[in-house]
Amino acid sequence: MRIQCALAVSFVSLAFAAGEPAPVDSLPVPPVEQPSADSVLAAFDSVGTVDTVVKVDSVVKTDSIVPADSTVADLSLKNMKSVLYLSGGEDSPWFYLGVLYAIEEYHVPVDSIVGTSWGAWVGFLWSRGMRLDDMQRLFLEEDFEPFIGRDNIAAKTEPNPFEWPISLDGVPSLRYRFALRQDSIGAPRRVAKSLVVDSAGVERTLATLRFQESLFRQSAKAKIPFSVLGCDGVVGNTSVDVLKSLPLPGNGESGEICPYLALPAEDSPDEFPIIVIADPVRAEVTGNPWQRVLKKYAAEGLNNRPGLIVRAHSIQDSLHNTRIQAGFSAMEKRVNTLSFGPERKKAYETMKSETYPWFRYNPTFDSLSAEKHVSAKSYWDETDTGAVAPRRFAYALTQNPVYDSLSFNMQPNGDMIVGAKSSPVFDIAAGGFGSNAFGPNFYGEMGVRFIDQMEFDLNVAGFWGYNSYGLRPHFNIDRLWNKNWSISFAYEWQKVRPLTSFNNDIPHEDRIYSERRSDLSAKATYSLSETQDVSLGFIFGNREFEMDTLAYDEHFFNTYPVSPSLHYELRSGRQDKWFATEGYALNADLGLQSIGFELGRADLIPIYWKGEMDAYYAVSPRKYATFIFGAAGGFEQYHEEGYGYVYPKAFDYEVLSNCYRFHPEATPWSTEWYNATLASHHYGLLRMSAALHYKGNGLWLFGAYVRDFEDNPSVELGNNKVVLEPTFRLTYRSINALFGMTRTVDFKTASDLNKFDDYKYFVRIGNYNLF
Repeated sequence: MRIQCALAVSFVSLAFAAGEPAPVDSLPVPPVEQPSADSVLAAFDSVGTVDTVVKVDSVVKTDSIVPADSTVADLSLKNMKSVLYLSGGEDSPWFYLGVLYAIEEYHVPVDSIVGTSWGAWVGFLWSRGMRLDDMQRLFLEEDFEPFIGRDNIAAKTEPNPFEWPISLDGVPSLRYRFALRQDSIGAPRRVAKSLVVDSAGVERTLATLRFQESLFRQSAKAKIPFSVLGCDGVVGNTSVDVLKSLPLPGNGESGEICPYLALPAEDSPDEFPIIVIADPVRAEVTGNPWQRVLKKYAAEGLNNRPGLIVRAHSIQDSLHNTRIQAGFSAMEKRVNTLSFGPERKKAYETMKSETYPWFRYNPTFDSLSAEKHVSAKSYWDETDTGAVAPRRFAYALTQNPVYDSLSFNMQPNGDMIVGAKSSPVFDIAAGGFGSNAFGPNFYGEMGVRFIDQMEFDLNVAGFWGYNSYGLRPHFNIDRLWNKNWSISFAYEWQKVRPLTSFNNDIPHEDRIYSERRSDLSAKATYSLSETQDVSLGFIFGNREFEMDTLAYDEHFFNTYPVSPSLHYELRSGRQDKWFATEGYALNADLGLQSIGFELGRADLIPIYWKGEMDAYYAVSPRKYATFIFGAAGGFEQYHEEGYGYVYPKAFDYEVLSNCYRFHPEATPWSTEWYNATLASHHYGLLRMSAALHYKGNGLWLFGAYVRDFEDNPSVELGNNKVVLEPTFRLTYRSINALFGMTRTVDFKTASDLNKFDDYKYFVRIGNYNLF
């Protein structure tokens, strides 16, 4: 801390010694004995006691107010150049905006501007002829407002030490994510990564870009001479100098570090300084220790300053309008002390020019390595314009955890240099799921993602329970050929066996005691847009079903399904047909399927068409109330000569035919296991749910009507079925616990819905659609 304070004092001393107002040449400042900071701050205890000092030749005249009829002051001001000094400080842009409104209102002549930090930014915009109303609108823009007048030099995202690393979605699990990078000697180094996107870091990056854009949208030629007072005392006048002076993350040359206040470096008889200070007189010195020391030493430099000091006595709150009004009032009170003469008055309106935001950015990715170039560039949407383009790009890119950092560096011609770093990222997750249908199961997952021209994702997931187990390696390639293509391969090996207590509630002829799968699948996906995908998939399956020997002669039955299909998806928002709070989705499949099987000899179910559609729309008229409307339908048919379109042939065992029929997703629990009650080769479905909840936690009531057009002969209920399922839900990230009861009836037995003893009760934690 002593080193920081010493540096701050050194910076201030250097700034006072080497700072230079524009356009006067720099001269050394003779050493002056300075009073303490506390005494100086006390001296400005009220507005009325602030002295205005005008130096004429070698005579110094000190008055609280310079008389308007003062001959000496009048002659001196007529021949002196007025220089506006704008400093840094918290919320200073709003205060300076009010000062500039007053300067324009009373036509106070400003011959040149010197600024540092936020004062440099505001002064640069105004010197280029930007209208004050446009500046105020700029300050209120979403990308600017959180950063205006704030010290963001050391800004960074602080991790929450009390936040559990729970997976964001999927199976309930704890997840550890880390990247492998090389240190200075080339050795691998493990770096932990957050599971969530660093939105604060993204917003800081976007804000920096917007500050650059605001400077480059102005005319290249200044309407009023302008200079930046830098940390090293060097005076510049370019947009780059302004950016270096701003307190943006990582900016070691910010004016908030030094010199903080923009002050004349010397007392010049040719210059009348108007020194504007945003920090009110009656305000506690804020900041970390070295900043407080810097501010106190800078305040000491105000003693015996020539010219006019514009400073509010106090500001009641930090509202934008309040600070604008405070700046206007502070300048307005001092206007009568200035007597430049009517011939010096400026009509600023004639200097104004129309300014427009940058319409289209031109991103360049040449700074990226060859293996990252194509992938990163594919995230940029050429149809986006204005500030929307980099914002959408930033959030799309950072959704991929492989990318470690992102930066923008805009050039005066509109080129935007994009910087991004990436490292291989590993995920290790462990958790579990369970229900009163399958019991508890442990879940584990390992995966790696990396970029080499394309984005690669290799993942191995598995689960293990009392009677169930499964393993699924999955390989995915994104950004293939261009950003729209991706392909994936997966192998699914598992055995699933429900609990005996669950099967006891099912008739013997409908029971499936277990299912073994060895499925190989492949899929190629093309993104039509951000909301639409179309994919072509293939499944080559091997299924073994275990049946009840009390009802059938066979105990195990092997089948070999093959199914190519075309899938279309339209979505808005995150897909969740059961618990979405807004948005919509449409999923449609059309394909073919054939099923080989062995029953004493090899046989085959002929190829048949298979089509299914599912759509929903979710709306929340209140944040705690949600309604979801859904519809679905499906058919399985093939053309048989002489019979037209018919349903697929049945297996000798009807329970197997039900396994390969559609199982309409009427309610969350209806998807748990093979539900013969709803099985059909041809169905239509309408569903609706209503919920009272807080952030997804609460009571949900699901209802559905299912029409069986096939008239399944193995189902006792009629063709028109109704499902009712009240459910209580608890959720946080991937944790999703459901507690409820369900009942299915037909139109003839609809009165049974009020017989709660006949409902089936369930508990489910997690998602069983693992793969």
